[in-house]
Amino acid sequence: MILKPKPPKLDEWAIRAELRRRGWTFNRLAAESGFAAKSFSAAFKKPSVKVNAYMAKVLGIPVHELWPYWFDADGDLIPAKYRRKLSSRRQSLASHESVAA
Repeated sequence: MILKPKPPKLDEWAIRAELRRRGWTFNRLAAESGFAAKSFSAAFKKPSVKVNAYMAKVLGIPVHELWPYWFDADGDLIPAKYRRKLSSRRQSLASHESVAA
């Protein structure tokens, strides 16, 4: 059973800012992890289990709290067919909130 995820604690730009605040750049992350620097930027657009998990580890925040629409509470990737449903639900809720405002 897939539970409705909570909204992310941090959005993409807040995660990037927090990494930067702690002295991490994508180049430094790449040098220490062995991943390509571009993979860190790409991991904000498309989930990458190892790269997203590495960023979460560096920040000390569980991966499912940073990307709740992509990862479950165990840190496992949510299958794409369920991610699409969650994403469309999130977009639907956002459009209703903007109309109500």
